[in-house]
Amino acid sequence: MPRYFTREGADRLLSRVRPLMEEVQRRSLVLDQLQAEVEAIERRLKGNGHLGETREFEQKQQAAREVRQGIARMVAEVQELGVEVKDLTTGLVDFRALRDGQEIYLCWRVGEPRVDYWHSLEGGFGARQRLD
Repeated sequence: MPRYFTREGADRLLSRVRPLMEEVQRRSLVLDQLQAEVEAIERRLKGNGHLGETREFEQKQQAAREVRQGIARMVAEVQELGVEVKDLTTGLVDFRALRDGQEIYLCWRVGEPRVDYWHSLEGGFGARQRLD
């Protein structure tokens, strides 16, 4: 059975969710950069055998794995609170709630001061509406 949040409960939980999602967002950008570097080295290795880059390739791959594992741990920590992580890059999360007897999501993302939006379970970020 899902956990349901009130707006006030979701706002209170932001003190724990916000720093985790800010760090997830930061590490996601680092991971994107590392993956781009790995792909560039891989293309060079395949293209004309730059064997001297093999060590750098392996180091970048390992760094990317470590960043990915750190992100996964933080996402799991947020999810253990009953919060659904929707987008790592924007730090978007949803809190399941009830509104007029219907299940909805209270929606928040990094940079917003509090939980001010909601959307249906089927709707996404683009369907967000301001809470009353």
